[in-house]
Amino acid sequence: MDLTSLIPSITDGNTLTQEQAQSAAYALADEGVDAEAKKSFLSALAQRGEAPSEVAAFARAFRQMARDPGLEEWSPKGIDVCGTGGDHSGSFNISTTVAFILASAGVPVLKHGNRSITSQSGSADLLTALGFPLELELEQLRES
Repeated sequence: MDLTSLIPSITDGNTLTQEQAQSAAYALADEGVDAEAKKSFLSALAQRGEAPSEVAAFARAFRQMARDPGLEEWSPKGIDVCGTGGDHSGSFNISTTVAFILASAGVPVLKHGNRSITSQSGSADLLTALGFPLELELEQLRES
């Protein structure tokens, strides 16, 4: 899908159909789609304001693309740690630091995060800088 083809409709105030939003979600997850096209599409969507139906379609598509890491055995005792992201406060990565503190105390941590977009360091950036490989097969991710 060409994300830029949806921009005129968005800037005219139109809501994406379920099919358009779902196709857009797949395009956003596709490494082969130009980053500038993704940026332009997301900027137009944010400027207009996301409709609840669009958010729901994006969520459905991203859930369909999600990989199950098979962490069920840890989930009853574990804690999911994520940050607020996008707060523009310039703070250090508090959520990942909290994950390390909890893990050092023996609490299973199910950490998720991303690369930075609006702050100095996202969780993925920090973990990569510390030497943790993130592009692993599911079994390797489970072990880590």
